[in-house]
Amino acid sequence: MINNLTIDDLLKLQEKNPELFKKVIKQVKKYLKGGDKVKVLWISRHPLSNEARKELENKYGPIEVDQVNATFPTHNTIEYVRGLAKGYDLIGGVFPAQFWGELINLLLRKRVSIKELIGAPLFIVISAPAPANERELRKFSFSHIIYLEEGI
Repeated sequence: MINNLTIDDLLKLQEKNPELFKKVIKQVKKYLKGGDKVKVLWISRHPLSNEARKELENKYGPIEVDQVNATFPTHNTIEYVRGLAKGYDLIGGVFPAQFWGELINLLLRKRVSIKELIGAPLFIVISAPAPANERELRKFSFSHIIYLEEGI
């Protein structure tokens, strides 16, 4: 979380994981400049919640979110998302079962990263259902984000 880093945290990280340290420093520089926003593609008919946006900003620094209300094909969903993902640093959204099936099959067969398959890392917003009585419309609230940045 960029907003909560201390100098001691950075020094420890540099010692324990130099590669991750370089990535964090890059993000800190972007954050401090206030420019070079991380371009996020949000694929959903619902807007990205303010809570999810704040969590993304804590992790990546300033973000710019574009929303697409996509209708997924029944086949070749990875190619479809790759086409949408061009020019974006991070992809998130509500993805259908055929997307996850194709993604898992390709990751297992090709043993590459999600970024190599899609063109950018993925994230999924997890929502928690609020209690509801039978036949009531159930509401959901933001819980957390799952980041899918690496392959298998």
